[in-house]
Amino acid sequence: MKDYKKIFHKVESTLISVGSSNIPAETIYANLNEFKQLEEKAFSDADYYWGLVCVVFYAGFRAATITAKLNLIRQYFPDYENVAGYDESKVDEILNDPEMIRNRRKIRSCIENAKVFKAIVREHGSIKAYIDSFSPKTSFENLMLLKEELEYRFKGLGRITTYHFLTDIGMPVLKPDRVICRIFKRLGLIESDQQLLKTVIQGRKFAQATGHPIRYIDIVFVAYGQVESQELGLSSGICLEKKPLCSICGVKDYCNYFKRNFIHSNTLPGAHDFLFQKRQLGEKDSKIADSIQTNHSSPVRSTKAGNTRIGPFRKSEIVLCSADASPGSQRQMPCEAEYFFSGGKWVRALGNAANRLNCRFVILTTGHGMVNPHDLITPFDLHINGNEGIVTEKWQKTIPAILRSGKYRLLVFYSGGCPRERYIEIMKPILHDLGIELLSFGRPSMYDINMVDNIIELLTQGTTLEGLRAVLGLPDRLVYYPVCKTKR
Repeated sequence: MKDYKKIFHKVESTLISVGSSNIPAETIYANLNEFKQLEEKAFSDADYYWGLVCVVFYAGFRAATITAKLNLIRQYFPDYENVAGYDESKVDEILNDPEMIRNRRKIRSCIENAKVFKAIVREHGSIKAYIDSFSPKTSFENLMLLKEELEYRFKGLGRITTYHFLTDIGMPVLKPDRVICRIFKRLGLIESDQQLLKTVIQGRKFAQATGHPIRYIDIVFVAYGQVESQELGLSSGICLEKKPLCSICGVKDYCNYFKRNFIHSNTLPGAHDFLFQKRQLGEKDSKIADSIQTNHSSPVRSTKAGNTRIGPFRKSEIVLCSADASPGSQRQMPCEAEYFFSGGKWVRALGNAANRLNCRFVILTTGHGMVNPHDLITPFDLHINGNEGIVTEKWQKTIPAILRSGKYRLLVFYSGGCPRERYIEIMKPILHDLGIELLSFGRPSMYDINMVDNIIELLTQGTTLEGLRAVLGLPDRLVYYPVCKTKR
């Protein structure tokens, strides 16, 4: 049985102790206490709309990037009544502002949401009355019904960001983002960072055990695990994704990460070397298993050396490519490709990641070849096994047609539930001829799909195969095919 009260007290006291070396402890307490008042705060319709705009823009972007642009964002989205009247020319005006976050999907989402707000206010009298109609604070079931309703009605709200919006408007949930999920997983509170509902429930247990509002629980854990928090005097978080500062962590006695990487390996971190802590990889993790039976006559070979350098790449040079899905996961009528594979969750997940990261997104299908997300496609049933000739012909035509611009250098492929080895075997020589390198990771059941942001961040900085392996749950599924010039 976890001692939620004791764990939280240790996290909170460590946070304040570390932060007070840079700013007065009184300032930290004052900044934290603001989050204890949010559940009782009264929100106007304008407040609700601005909160939604913020959540939409922050999703998938570095917080510092959006924070720096908030004044400009507010100029373009001052209130829902004005924004509801925006047309396509206004979208173009916003996109043409070089100082603005120029993301068409986010901009359109805020405009569509303003129209929904207007309709709700017309029907219910106010957004508060609409939210109260669900009685979200009387039961967890009602709260989840409200979450489902918001996610359905508003653009730009997904599985995580809907919780974010609920948290910001004072509902009794925390936002199960990757920071909190990482900490809870290390503490053994969840088994996977895909367990969003369980993460929320664990957050509520902390609130119940401590008597603190859950928004306060949320901000303390977020500050503990994010890169920095100037308001709390932290130039660096503590439970970081890479190189966590275990030597100063107050909850390492409860932490599975610490036990696995330091106690069991007899490499306890010292006070002066915590910045250089490194995961002790096991034998299975120390090498990349190339699961593809490579054609030895092909000049395209995977590389296994952990110190092999990859990148750096600009995001504009990276293509995120998802495999398609079987007929049972397809819509039964023509539809845009990004919405066509209703049962292939990895397609939407990778598309959302591409949108967050401003990378090119494409889908590789057996029936239509490589397609863009907005291409209209029809149902198909063409398994790659036994139809290699047909599929190869389609891919030889469509892949160069979409990617032959000279601007792309790397394609990151996620196969979902499809036979990855066969897809790669046909695709890799085509990419090689285009001068495009190939990287693939993950497996069915969405494994490691949540690591896309981390992978792209490493690739833009320049990394190694070992560096990429370190952030993956299944490092042996990582394969990399560089572009090699062959002698003639």
